[in-house]
Amino acid sequence: MTSIVPIVCEIEADYGSVKNADLFDKRLVAIRKRFNHGIDPIVKSELGIDIEVAQRLLDADMTKANAAKMLGIKEYQLNRYIINGYLTYKNHKGTSTAKKRRFQFYKNGDYVVSGTYSEISEITDISIASLRYYRTSKYKQRHHTARYRLVPIV
Repeated sequence: MTSIVPIVCEIEADYGSVKNADLFDKRLVAIRKRFNHGIDPIVKSELGIDIEVAQRLLDADMTKANAAKMLGIKEYQLNRYIINGYLTYKNHKGTSTAKKRRFQFYKNGDYVVSGTYSEISEITDISIASLRYYRTSKYKQRHHTARYRLVPIV
């Protein structure tokens, strides 16, 4: 049975510290398998990371930049997982702090409702993506049987 000390020394030489190493570095995976009966307890999910490990890193007051670096992903990807609800982060409230634009919604020239994209979508049962599309010049150039318009409220 060989010691893991030389392997750890190699990792530290490459990354400066084991904490800075990529979680899926072959050497770290081998060490984890060695101590867990040949099974790596940290596995990549369909998202590309182990969600449980990512959540533990975020719960340990680690910055998102450092957590993303340890997980071997970009910070924007980690932010995307937080926004989509796969992970929670103490400073993320789950909603955007940006001011939401309000619109008046018209169908065939007749006023229907006013509100944000999500409010209009909820009332009219039209997807938010479709509502956004109705504001594009491409939609305005086409001929439709039912013509929708979203006018921004200033």
